Amino acid sequence: MQMLNIHGGFDDMDDDIPFGPQMKHKKYFTGGWIDETVPDLGSLLAPHGIDIAEFSAWLGRELGNYRLNDEYARSMPTRTEEIQYLENLKRRVRAVRTALGPAAVPPQVGAYLATHALRLEMNFHEIEKTVTEGLLMVEFLASQVASGLKKTSSKAGRKSTRPRDILLAEIIKKLRAAGTKAALAPKLANEILVMCKLPSAGSPESAEKAARRGKK
Repeated sequence: MQMLNIHGGFDDMDDDIPFGPQMKHKKYFTGGWIDETVPDLGSLLAPHGIDIAEFSAWLGRELGNYRLNDEYARSMPTRTEEIQYLENLKRRVRAVRTALGPAAVPPQVGAYLATHALRLEMNFHEIEKTVTEGLLMVEFLASQVASGLKKTSSKAGRKSTRPRDILLAEIIKKLRAAGTKAALAPKLANEILVMCKLPSAGSPESAEKAARRGKK
């Protein structure tokens, strides 16, 4: 196993905060150990004269990439969650913008803010103007993106088999390079997937079709 540190986030809004956004950072992909473990394939490969050690080392790297990408895909937010994030973002940005408005900041607080800004050789009113303009743009962009996502259908249903098909195609290619006959390679590759606890492609014919899809 190898260690990989990749961090990301999908943020929720804290509704208890009167003026936001107060973000709760939710990591959608934390990385961690790359699982390159391979089961004992000796009984499956030895009868075909394949170098078990060399093949297993290669397969471990392929499995590591597959598992890593699979973890990443499973951690991605749904379309509904993405839209909800943008709607929450718009609402919170608008709340902050309103809180900075000339009629919203208490006069004494505004004076304190201006005084402290001057001590830092800054103009609070210019900061306020810049921030407000930036927030307006964020609100506009969030609105545009949310509208676009709502128009785009997010197909639900069966999970895509393409990552499995690509891996299957690579295993067949590796087996063929090791001298396995073309008629046997899809069946053997599918059995390897099963031994690695990955989704089976079904019959040898189905495995061959899946591998062809993986090559596209």
